[in-house]
Amino acid sequence: MLLRYFCSEQFQNTALYPVISQIRHGAGFAENDTSDERLDKLSRLLMAGLPPDELAAAMPYFAALLSVPTAGRYPASGDSPERQRELTLRALLSIFVALSRERPLLVLFEDLHWADHGSRDFLRFLARQLADRRILVAATYRSDELHRRHPLYTLLPVLVRESGVERCAHDARQFRCFADFQHLAAEAISQRPQRSELRV
Repeated sequence: MLLRYFCSEQFQNTALYPVISQIRHGAGFAENDTSDERLDKLSRLLMAGLPPDELAAAMPYFAALLSVPTAGRYPASGDSPERQRELTLRALLSIFVALSRERPLLVLFEDLHWADHGSRDFLRFLARQLADRRILVAATYRSDELHRRHPLYTLLPVLVRESGVERCAHDARQFRCFADFQHLAAEAISQRPQRSELRV
């Protein structure tokens, strides 16, 4: 199973933009949806990875992340923005873990050199939290974009110090198509079926 997140040069200042974009696409948000329709679609999407009690608790955080008014359907959490972000990331992790029980899961972040601050924090969070699951987190980036002041320049050494994180050098030209990359990732997961890993 593949979850694919695209970082964007135009949205480097939008926190968790790849996550927001992927959820909107996965839920099937339409431009003319009402708030209730979007909440229903969001609930159906998250239901695949969260049990009912966790779903009810997580909905206000995801609604806030996606800027969807809850209109009283879900009580305001009253948590600080930092606490909301932490609980949102933990809910995303729970979804990843639930999906990985069905089949090995590949979580792919593309163009990490354009990642916003929140997405870089999410990647650091995953590096510290994943363990003993059939999950491979991979992140691609252009090494020629990483000057000394680039935030990823300082993040990569932090990530590789975490257990289960590996830095790999691959020339994008060696992949004839995305299926080649998926094949490489599937092999990596199958070789370590009970271990989570993050590769950058």
